[in-house]
Amino acid sequence: MGSSSDSTGAADPMQPSQYTAAMLRVIEQRGPLLPIGRAIEIGTGSGVLLAALSRRGAGALWGVDIDPDALAATARLLRQEAGDKPVQLLLGNVWEPVPPLAFDAVIANLPHYPAELQAQDGRGSRWSGGGRRALDVFLHGLAAHLSAGGAAWITHHALVGLEQTRDILAEHRLTAEIVFSWTVHETAARIADLPPPLRASALLRRIGPYHFTEADVLEIRHAGCPPLSASASI
Repeated sequence: MGSSSDSTGAADPMQPSQYTAAMLRVIEQRGPLLPIGRAIEIGTGSGVLLAALSRRGAGALWGVDIDPDALAATARLLRQEAGDKPVQLLLGNVWEPVPPLAFDAVIANLPHYPAELQAQDGRGSRWSGGGRRALDVFLHGLAAHLSAGGAAWITHHALVGLEQTRDILAEHRLTAEIVFSWTVHETAARIADLPPPLRASALLRRIGPYHFTEADVLEIRHAGCPPLSASASI
């Protein structure tokens, strides 16, 4: 999940990634279909996505991150973007610091590339790699925090296994549909960090020295909830 440099040449660890951009599109297009009283982001990073939910009418904003710098960046952004809306920012891992509340909108752009990555571009490996560790904790805890008519939007890399994700959600009577997809370029260094079976996966396409795969945004709801719109994708 990429980053870039500021005008001094220093890497900005809070620079929004292509995954943030994909989530932003989903929030902008599907957020208005959902009445949002209370919203939460697990892994706030820059705070851009919480700010986008605020613009789409979320009344109260909650954010969680394990990085105090991410919470500080989110606080600065929401002071500009969220006006006088109530904001709660919590330091901790996934659901650990979250009280037993239900949220109308839940968003998560978690590190889940299926390899242990080296720190790069000013970011530790927790910003991208680690496989399903954080993702599975999030999925198992989601049902208890998602309101009856609410929706969760998460980024999901193809190589971590969509069927495994669907199986976990089904345990908790949750369903997921793909509402946005895009093609991801993976660098040679990131490919080299994959375990051999994944390097041979049919989900990974090679064109010359370049490697590509897919990523999705999933919309997760309680089983039996009506669709937000007649269209399943954007």
